[in-house]
Amino acid sequence: MKKILFIVVLFALVFMVAISCSKNNQIKNCTDLISKVNAAEITYGVNPSTANCQAYKTSLNNLLGCSYITAQEKAAYKLLFDQLTC
Repeated sequence: MKKILFIVVLFALVFMVAISCSKNNQIKNCTDLISKVNAAEITYGVNPSTANCQAYKTSLNNLLGCSYITAQEKAAYKLLFDQLTC
């Protein structure tokens, strides 16, 4: 009986660690997406070509799919996205 309890507890701990790592990876992914938006914004600001505008819109669109940014942040990024006319 102790062996079964040990296995159940061990499984629960492994499951919690896996979920935690997955969440951290998703947060890191969102952070990377924000960095890409910032880089694309700078590139577009320096050279406002159609290609740079499209790259900026693509990076914004990718970020809008991130579940770890707030509703206010999403609204701000969506506004930027909508204002870009490439």
